[in-house]
Amino acid sequence: MIKGQKIYVVHVPRTSAQGRHTYEYKRDDGTTISMGRTRSKGISIPFSFVRNGNQLLTGLDELVDNPYYELSKDQLNLGSNWFSNIDNVTSQKQITLQMLYEIMDDMAAGTYTSTSNTPLMSQIMNDVKTADRLTNQSELEQFKIWLQEGTNVFSSDTSRGRLAIQLLKNHPKIATDKTLVNENIHEFYIAEEEEAIKEANKKIDIVMDGLTKLGLLFSNYDMFTRYQLSVILDLVTGEASDSLVEMSLKNHIWEQRKVAKGTQEERIIQYMEQYDLLLRDKDKIYIRYLIQQAINTGVFYITGGKHFWRSQKGIENLYNLGTSKTKIENMLYQEMEAYDPDLTDDNVYYKLLNELKQKGIKCR
Repeated sequence: MIKGQKIYVVHVPRTSAQGRHTYEYKRDDGTTISMGRTRSKGISIPFSFVRNGNQLLTGLDELVDNPYYELSKDQLNLGSNWFSNIDNVTSQKQITLQMLYEIMDDMAAGTYTSTSNTPLMSQIMNDVKTADRLTNQSELEQFKIWLQEGTNVFSSDTSRGRLAIQLLKNHPKIATDKTLVNENIHEFYIAEEEEAIKEANKKIDIVMDGLTKLGLLFSNYDMFTRYQLSVILDLVTGEASDSLVEMSLKNHIWEQRKVAKGTQEERIIQYMEQYDLLLRDKDKIYIRYLIQQAINTGVFYITGGKHFWRSQKGIENLYNLGTSKTKIENMLYQEMEAYDPDLTDDNVYYKLLNELKQKGIKCR
């Protein structure tokens, strides 16, 4: 039988208009790893076989050594579509990849044809009746895969994997080698296994760092601090037991599937950003916590990207707090440092603290 094949497909880093290519993850030793992201998180790019005239670029017309050549019936395990055609299967020293894959998948001869049944748009415009053929697409015309930024792995162990590999090797937007990448043309390239392993190791490093810092959070900080981080990360709202906080933080780090809050890498980086800030300045984490609780309880509301403080309507510079959370954080941080219990009337930090306590929010 044919030798198993595995290929690694990696996105081509390019400059992002939104600056996503500059995103970095900082390790404990002070070194940084570029995330190399150029699209917003969670985006998958669809790819189909490209058409040239009435032919799809599949590479399935390539001749390969026939693994069934001169085998006897007892040595073969053919499906119903090919058993009656055994002489044709065993008599040829070489066969096309199309025929090989049709035999392996027990598909009728011609299923994986590279000929397109779909009329061109120019034909449809000249003869409306040809539009009826749009619903008569071949197996390969309907075939589609999705690639994400990072490393995508495909194996020839499955029917879908084999067809995906053919698509990737013959698509004009996918370079067959890193040295052949043209940023103006290619969106992905087929990587060497060693290069893909390095990419996978980078992800493992991030996961290990995330788990380490989560362990340090539980070892070195009290329950209220852990609760603050889980609120900032929008993992819990309102009252939450110690067990729920612990589980929510662990799931945030450990869950390997992509979820609403992003991929495992993205979620870990979200956590480590907050943890690293906690190490530098615990008070700033507390301010972020108060802001998030203000949003959760409706003390603040957001519309059009702007933050509004309901109770301060009519008060200049306090009702409309603007779009920047960083500016809100800095303002409240300065007010917290300036807070004097004997002079509370004009202190913004005290005003917010008092409102949140009235809402039943746990504060210092």
